Amino acid sequence: MLEAELENSLGNVDEALAAYLAADEARPNGSALHKAGGLALRANRATQALRIYRTLCDRTPGGAACDQVARLSK
Repeated sequence: MLEAELENSLGNVDEALAAYLAADEARPNGSALHKAGGLALRANRATQALRIYRTLCDRTPGGAACDQVARLSK
C-alpha cells in the first residue's frame, strides 16, 4: 500500500487507484479499498467509487461502505 500512498501524494490518481486495488488483492482487509473509494470520490469518479464501495459492502453488509453505496446511488 506504500506505492499507492506515494502515488496519491504525487497526485497520480490513476496510478494510486491501481495500486490500492492491487494492495487489496494481495491483502483483502478493506483498508486499501476504503482509501481507494475516498480517492475516487475526491477525484470526482463517482461510478468508480460506487463500484469500490459495493465491493466493501458485499464483504461487510451493513457497514459504513453500505451507507456510501446508498448515498452514491441517489
